[in-house]
Amino acid sequence: MGRLIAVLKWLTWLSIDIGLGAVVLTNSIAYLFGVDMDGSISVALFVCVWLIYTLDHLLDAKKLKKEPSMERHAFHYRNASWIFSAWIIIAVFSLFLVFFLPTTTLLYGVVVAGLVGVYIMLAWWLRVFVAKEFLIAVLYAVGVFIGPLSRGLSLELKPTIVFVELALLALINLMLFSMYEQEKDAKDGFSSWATIFGSSQLRSILKLALLSLTIVWGYGLTLGDDMRWLPFQLIIGAMGVFLAWLYWKRDFFHANKSYRVIGDAVFFFPVLIFLL
Repeated sequence: MGRLIAVLKWLTWLSIDIGLGAVVLTNSIAYLFGVDMDGSISVALFVCVWLIYTLDHLLDAKKLKKEPSMERHAFHYRNASWIFSAWIIIAVFSLFLVFFLPTTTLLYGVVVAGLVGVYIMLAWWLRVFVAKEFLIAVLYAVGVFIGPLSRGLSLELKPTIVFVELALLALINLMLFSMYEQEKDAKDGFSSWATIFGSSQLRSILKLALLSLTIVWGYGLTLGDDMRWLPFQLIIGAMGVFLAWLYWKRDFFHANKSYRVIGDAVFFFPVLIFLL
């Protein structure tokens, strides 16, 4: 069990679980709406998500003059040289993916990459970045929708509902992590909604986000009961319940430090749609 926990921590620290979760989500969306996607899109999405998150963590670690108190940041701080070397190698490898991606997907990806670049520059320059969690959540949802949209998915009512649900789930996830890591972020000088707004106001925003998700999800349930839509909505509901559980039982999950593994694992739930 100890070895399994250690492996899970490595996967989390290296953002591999986030990349794989994005691949699960984009393919589940394509499957839900009957869109055919090339395998190259999944590979490119995983690589891009990993590059973005890893660069963000490396930049966070570089801001500090001493080893961070948070395990994930400390891991990148101690191993910055080999992680950055791996980042360069994978970034070069990613250039070859452009020869395999559909043209429309590549064009959409370039636009989103530009938006991500703006986010990274703002996160690096601004000591207090109020919009950080919100922008990450929206860009994450945009990222997992790029593939299906570039392959013919129209952003009509149902896809829009799923987009809003995923953006809210990502935002709730980020706010939960911000809440759990408030003390360490404050100690290391990192800004987050918890350090900016304070615990009490963050809990109010979290409750509002959970309520918003419930309303959007409830509306989504009324839009049809076809073979895939209703089960997918039930999966979204289960994701929301697990995140709400992390909120209501925060003392328990904070004590055993399992909140991040569980919070990221939630985004693998949509793989269940492939059983239909």
